[in-house]
Amino acid sequence: MKILISGHNGFLGKHLRRKLKSLTSPIIIDFLTKSDFDSQDQLTKKIGSEDIIFHFAGVNRDNTPEIVFEKNKLINNSLCKALDSNDFKGKLIFTSSIQESLSNSYGKSKKEARLNFEKQSKKLGYKFYGILTPNVFGPFCKPNYNSFISTFSKMLIDGESPRIIEDKEISLIYVS
Repeated sequence: MKILISGHNGFLGKHLRRKLKSLTSPIIIDFLTKSDFDSQDQLTKKIGSEDIIFHFAGVNRDNTPEIVFEKNKLINNSLCKALDSNDFKGKLIFTSSIQESLSNSYGKSKKEARLNFEKQSKKLGYKFYGILTPNVFGPFCKPNYNSFISTFSKMLIDGESPRIIEDKEISLIYVS
């Protein structure tokens, strides 16, 4: 069995890599890198028709919201093309975000990708799992980057006073 991971150096990808390496069953783990996504031919060659793909890669911050949207669209469209080219029949696990329900560029790009993969999976006949991930936290989260829990904790440790923008209940998932 071959498992491919995009976003393998990100928070979720690193935790998945650690878990997969601890398994004793014979699996091949490979990574879809930025250079793979920069070359449609390279990306297509790396994916086998029966692989399992964990697609975590994405952009959550950049200079403008429009750039966030466009970069995510490019990443996801490249993967769609590669799956089409390979007549993909494996499994695709895509992490989206509960931000899909918001009107921000990140959420919009994630929702568009999830819907496109869902539609494509019906056409090609592969198994698709679109996961709407809540706010993540756990070991190795980066303050001011991928977890407000991490940012909040760091501020408290540094003696700063966190600012609560909106007091409301939130969904969380702990990843380790």
